[in-house]
Amino acid sequence: MLVSIGLGACLISCSSDEFPVYEPPKGPEVVGHASLYLTTGDQSKLLIKEADIQLANLENIALPTIQMLAEERLQQMQGFGGALTGSSAYLFHRKFNVARQEASLEGLFSDEKGIGLYYLRRTMGLRRPDDQ
Repeated sequence: MLVSIGLGACLISCSSDEFPVYEPPKGPEVVGHASLYLTTGDQSKLLIKEADIQLANLENIALPTIQMLAEERLQQMQGFGGALTGSSAYLFHRKFNVARQEASLEGLFSDEKGIGLYYLRRTMGLRRPDDQ
C-alpha cells in the first residue's frame, strides 16, 4: 500500500507539464537551385561541375534569439588576447630590430595606436624542426 502511494506521488510530481519542450527551428523554404562550377587555385579542378546547391528564402525563418541584458552582470571581462606562434616569436626576437619590436608591441597592446590586446599567449609543446 505504501509503495503504491509513493509510486503514485512520484509519477504525479514527475509529469511532463513542468518543463517546456522546444522544437528545432524550421528549415528555410527552398525557392530554387543553382549550378556550381569549381576552379581551385592549384588548378586540380578547372570549371568542374559540382552538385547543384539550393537557394532558400531566409526572410521568415524563426531562428533562436540571444538576449543580452546589460544591467545583469555575472562576471567582468578583463580583456581580449591572442596567440604567438613559435615562428612569430623567433622573427620578433631574432629578426626585428628594437624599433620594430616596440612598434609591434604598441600595435598589439596600445588602446590608442593598436588593437588593445590584454594578453598574449605563447603556444607550447609544438616545435618546428628548425626552431632552436
